[in-house]
This record gives sequence, C-alpha cells and structure tokens, in this order.
Amino acid sequence: DESGKAHIGYSGWGSDNGVRYATNASGSWTTGTVYSGYTYGAMSVALDGAGKASMSYIVWDGSASSYRLKYAINASGTWTAETAGSEAGYDTSLALDEAGKAHISYTKNDSVIMYVTNASGTWTTQTLDSVEGGWFDNTSLAVDNGGNTHISYSGWHSDTGSYVLGYVTNASGTWTTETIDIDEAWSTSLALDGNGNAHVSCGSWDETMNSYSLTYVTNESGIWTTESVDNFSYVDSPSVALDTSGNAYISYLSNYTLMHAGNAGGSWTA
Repeated sequence: DESGKAHIGYSGWGSDNGVRYATNASGSWTTGTVYSGYTYGAMSVALDGAGKASMSYIVWDGSASSYRLKYAINASGTWTAETAGSEAGYDTSLALDEAGKAHISYTKNDSVIMYVTNASGTWTTQTLDSVEGGWFDNTSLAVDNGGNTHISYSGWHSDTGSYVLGYVTNASGTWTTETIDIDEAWSTSLALDGNGNAHVSCGSWDETMNSYSLTYVTNESGIWTTESVDNFSYVDSPSVALDTSGNAYISYLSNYTLMHAGNAGGSWTA
C-alpha cells in the first residue's frame, strides 16, 4: 500500500483449504479467513484508495456442480463476499479503478477469457477471447489512469500447436485483441506505466538459445519489443512491477528458487 505495507492472499492445504488474507499494516503480521471451503486456482488482491483490501477467488459450488468466481471486500472491517461470475476456470486477476470499482479477468471452463466488472453498479460480463481444442492457463489485469482495462493472458492453441501470449484492451473505446509474437509463452504478469503502456513478463521457450527463458515484453515504444531476462532454467510464476521512474522488476521461480531481476541500471540483472 502507500505506506509500504504488504497485503497477501493465499490458500491453505488439505483440510485447511480456503482463502486466507495476511497483512502487516498494523506493524505486525495478522491473518484472517476470507472463505472456508474448497478453492481452486489463483486468487488476487487489490487495495482501494483507503487501503482496504478486496479479493477475487474461485470456489466450488456443490449445489450447482460448478466453479464460481467470488469477490470479497473488507471495507467495513469484516469480509463480505458475493458471486461475480459462473463456470470459472483456473485463474482470476483483480484490479480496482479510482472509484473503487472492481475489474476482474478469469478463464471460463479454461477455454474462454472472461471480463467482469461492477463499474456500472451491477456485475456485467463480457467474453474477450476463446479457443477450441486448447486452453488458457492464466490472465493478468490492470487498469490505467483513464479507467481503461488491459489484460495479458497465455494459453495453448491447437491450431498453431504452441503456447501464445495474448493482449486485450478497451483503451480505444472498444475491445481490441493482439497476439504477441513470442515463442511458447506461459504464466504472464502485467503492469502499466503512467502513460498506460504495457509491461509484461512471462515464461517462454527461446528458440534461438534452445532453452527456457524469463521474457519481458513492452509496447512502450509504440510497437511490441521483447527481451530475454534470464535463460537456461525453467521459469514459473513471474510477477512484474514498475517503480516511479518506469524501471521494471520481476520476481519469479527458477528451478524452484525464488529469483529477482531488474533493469534499473539500463540492462537486466538477475
């Protein structure tokens, strides 16, 4: 948050499965339960202007035999949740706009990219992309200073026989989708700079190096450019963030080791 305090969402394991929230905002670490029950896939945390946390996550609804997208807030001091989407798949990503309204991307049945928001006062849902004979493995959503939504996502396309990196935004007033030219992309993370330019990290297969790669992609110059940040080991769960000068920093797992890379010095160091 603006005070430099951490806010973390996570799930338990086995009989302790559920949605948990941890923060050190008070000066020491406190934890709480947001949802008790079976959860599935990634969850996401966002803060409003007052520093209050919101979370999106996926639960199993046994009565409907379906996964549900849930949205929870603790603005009152206790967690309250509502259903924001149905037939949810593996992944969810949440951001709040300046008015505190939620913008969430998720995969429906693992083969459709969905977008849901309560910006109008009620939940509305849109389909942004779909694939037959393939799947999407994750999405990453951010909202720019103008309230426009940007989403990066990755998945397997059977027509090309490879993983692809996609990007969709409504910054022009209508939704536009791009496929970024990158080899075998997976596990994407998105951050926006002050001008609304995209900065994306992902794992990929580097055909030139014949190795796995942590890859950084941006359209800051007006076209998509790609850089290899780290090679030679399998990359998973990258997360990208920017400082106030627009320098990029990426945390990621490499062969089960937590790594960090940054380009503040003008070139990437890991």
